[in-house]
Amino acid sequence: MATFDFIILAVVLLSAVVGVVRGFLREITSLVTWVLAFWLAWHYAAALAPRFGGALSGEAGVWAARAVIFIVVLVVGAIVGFVLDRLVRMSLFSGLDRMLGFLLGFLRGVVIVALVIILGQSARLDGEGWWQRSALVPVFTPVASLLRSVVGDYLPGRPAQDG
Repeated sequence: MATFDFIILAVVLLSAVVGVVRGFLREITSLVTWVLAFWLAWHYAAALAPRFGGALSGEAGVWAARAVIFIVVLVVGAIVGFVLDRLVRMSLFSGLDRMLGFLLGFLRGVVIVALVIILGQSARLDGEGWWQRSALVPVFTPVASLLRSVVGDYLPGRPAQDG
């Protein structure tokens, strides 16, 4: 196995372990919170920016509003996640929550590796010797292709050939 293979394994296993420790419900709450924080920050910043009373105007006010919304949503999401986690740990579903957390963490690790492969292909790293010696890159390449087909417009493409 190449060094890159060990890095791939470490990413997937670390993500799975984090999923077990945090549990499914807390992982889902975290994911939803981050998506909601970005969405709310981008959609409602212009409405909040005038509330700064002229201290920050123009684009600086909008970015400050985005930061405030983002942080507030993350804090509220963390509190909700903590409360839900405590409720699940006191119930009979704690083991199931951990097992599903492992699966979600594993899936997240696979997606992270697929994104790294997409970025590596975009940067033309797939021609490098360490990339070609990897035993795991060919295993994750179909996942990267699937991910690219699902959200392709938002992922970097391969740069045009020089010359």
